[in-house]
Amino acid sequence: MKKILIILFSGALLGSLPSCGNFLEEYSQTLSYVDDLSDLDELLIGGAYLENRARVCKYLWIDFMDDDCKEEWYGASTGNRVADYIRGIYRWERYPWWEDKSSVKNTANNVWYGGNPSWQDLYAKIAVTNAVIEEVERFAGDPKTHANYLQVKGSAYFLRGLYYFTLTNLWGLPYVAATASTDLAVPLKTESAMKPGGFARNTVQEAYDQIVSDLEMAVSCLQPVERGNKLYANASAARLLLARCYLYMCDWDEARKWAGEVIADVSNATFRMYDINSAASVAAYQTATKTDPSLAWSEYIFLNGWQSGQIMGTTKCPQFTFSQELYNTYADNDLRKSFWFIARVSSGVTYGKFFSTEANYFTPLSFTLPEAYLIEAEAAAMEDDWTAAAAALKEIRDNRIKTGTEDVAYETFTGQEMIDFIRAERRRELAFRGLRWYDLRRYAVLPKYQLKTTLRHAIYEWGDNAAVLLGYHVLGEWPGDGGWVMPFPTYALQNNEGMLVDNERPDRVPVQ
Repeated sequence: MKKILIILFSGALLGSLPSCGNFLEEYSQTLSYVDDLSDLDELLIGGAYLENRARVCKYLWIDFMDDDCKEEWYGASTGNRVADYIRGIYRWERYPWWEDKSSVKNTANNVWYGGNPSWQDLYAKIAVTNAVIEEVERFAGDPKTHANYLQVKGSAYFLRGLYYFTLTNLWGLPYVAATASTDLAVPLKTESAMKPGGFARNTVQEAYDQIVSDLEMAVSCLQPVERGNKLYANASAARLLLARCYLYMCDWDEARKWAGEVIADVSNATFRMYDINSAASVAAYQTATKTDPSLAWSEYIFLNGWQSGQIMGTTKCPQFTFSQELYNTYADNDLRKSFWFIARVSSGVTYGKFFSTEANYFTPLSFTLPEAYLIEAEAAAMEDDWTAAAAALKEIRDNRIKTGTEDVAYETFTGQEMIDFIRAERRRELAFRGLRWYDLRRYAVLPKYQLKTTLRHAIYEWGDNAAVLLGYHVLGEWPGDGGWVMPFPTYALQNNEGMLVDNERPDRVPVQ
């Protein structure tokens, strides 16, 4: 690859950033060594998309804070480091991050299990998109490369929008229209120029305005130049993220508009609903989901990293697995219950995990078609359009419920009953997609059909050759004690020279 020079953020946002990869050969105030659009495309691929396979563990911790997850002890303790690195996050501890990255790093496969690097990694990727967005305009006027220009520009805007959405929904407050202009999100940096000093937090409204603007630009650029490979940004994924943003902002009309456009893309795109009834067995289903990642599973719209089974898929004790509460939400004739939840046996003890390591492509920053139907269902129900809500649910349920068995009469539901069913279906269909935590936060601040949840996670210690239940850590209803918002890593606070106001959490003690 040609030498590419790129400017990153000043150290304030990134902190003590480790190497960002071979594509960053040296730093400069310009990108003058970029010769053509392929250089910028390579820069995005190497520096702005998520890494493949196990390295996406940097973000899997998003799935371990809610009520779909539990810590499970099923035998003698093997000193499972993976569980150790996630446990502070799972327990909503005051400071859940592992600072000693040399011990967090799994040297066998170069994995970062703890969430500590996530902040700096997302801002490093945003820095790449900022530089590409500025530099790509050098090639705007060449009609011979116009399609490539649109692809690179649209991809950069989409990825920047996605990463700011992720940062905002982890370190910022949930969107409330009445207070969004004063509630704090995360610092926004949209230019590549270096700046002395630290960065302050922008408001939630400013963050969502930036995200929506980026995604609208992404749609306009990517629509004429769609790629068939699901490993690359595309207009359908940008539309789906726009629909998600508007759902979180309670703009039901816009949410339905963008979700509807994704659904309308089905006949012309590489994604479609998958009927689990068509699989002869669980093994056949798993085989169908572990083909070439660029074509993985028909329901994927955008696959940002893949194969994320290393935390829940481990055979070491203790491990994290799905909660019984989640499992019980699936009816016996719901094929997801038998096809998605796998029982394993160790030393005569049965324990569970979600999917198999080979089949698990569900990464928290990827997109699947069922979410579009669920957004349409929820937004329609919020507008009292019960018929449209039921029709959207039918597109999912027809592909999940065993043929020849009777489904629940959701098509007759209205009001609270329909809202509750849609939320339960979101939980079932989008399990471990990185969205349940976001959903619990936004349900708690909705202007109608508000739902506040208390979470309890069991706390164990190993003693006398057995796991001993000490009690539970409890995260009270929003806003609770601050545990619904992530605290900033120490390096981010230190390098921002006091300008980054932290999200405070208390020390936790087990309760009975």
